[in-house]
Formats: sequence, C-alpha cells, structure tokens
Amino acid sequence: MRVAKKLIVSYMGDSLAYIIKNDGSFLSGTPIPHNLSIESERKKVMELGGNVTSLDEVFRLNGRFCLSRSFGDPSMAKHLISDPETLIHEITNDDKFVVLGSDGFWDGIRIEDFSTDLSQQRSDEDIRECLEKYFEEAKVNIVDNVTVILAKLN
Repeated sequence: MRVAKKLIVSYMGDSLAYIIKNDGSFLSGTPIPHNLSIESERKKVMELGGNVTSLDEVFRLNGRFCLSRSFGDPSMAKHLISDPETLIHEITNDDKFVVLGSDGFWDGIRIEDFSTDLSQQRSDEDIRECLEKYFEEAKVNIVDNVTVILAKLN
C-alpha cells in the first residue's frame, strides 16, 4: 500500500517484495524470510506446539510444511504464526518500482539481472515485455507456482 511518500508492506509466507531503484540496485521489502530455517521463526512455531523436524537442514512442520507464517492452511493453522511482518519505506525519487513475487518467481530468476533489466525500461510496453520475459524464465526453471505483481513508484 502506498500512503503519500511511504510504501507499507505487510507480509507473511514465502512471497518476497523488492524495491527497484532507477540505477538497477534494489532493496528487500521483505527482509525476514518466513520459513523454518530461521531460528527465531522455528522457535515461535515450536512454542505454538508445532513439531519441527530437520532432514539435511531442511526444516519442516509436521514433516511437510516449510513456512512459519501463514493463514491459508487450516490443517496447520494452530502451529503457524498468523501475524505479518510490516515494513515502512520512505519513497525517494530513486525508487522506481515495487515488485511482489511468489517464491516460484524469485527462485526461478536472479534478482540482480531482473532489477538491472527492469530499471532500463522506459515505456510501459517495454516494462511489460521485460516482466513477461522474466515470468516465462521463472516458469521454465521452477516447478512451483509463479506469481508476480509490479507497481510503479515514480
């Protein structure tokens, strides 16, 4: 959500947001991953009574769920954290886009390449084509769902 010159991102789960700058650099809008590989997240889930196990350093809740925060899976709800993290970012003239994507999108591309390419696009059509290119690339590289949303900041 954008309020005046502030971008407010509340998130949970395995989707990520990035703020793309005019020069191609980027900032994470979702700095804390909500998965069980993060010790503080794992501890909170165990405090809720979740059974967290590890196989080859991949942590899972009840043997199948890697996320620590969610409100979409009724069978796991009582063991998951349902409070989102919130980040407030002061939008500057250097901020060009905010991009929200599922883990399937970000796992299938390199953010460094994406942010550089996207920042160089000038027309709406070029931006759309760039986004479609990376969307298709992610779909080829990943067997997960792929979702991406882009919004202009300046």
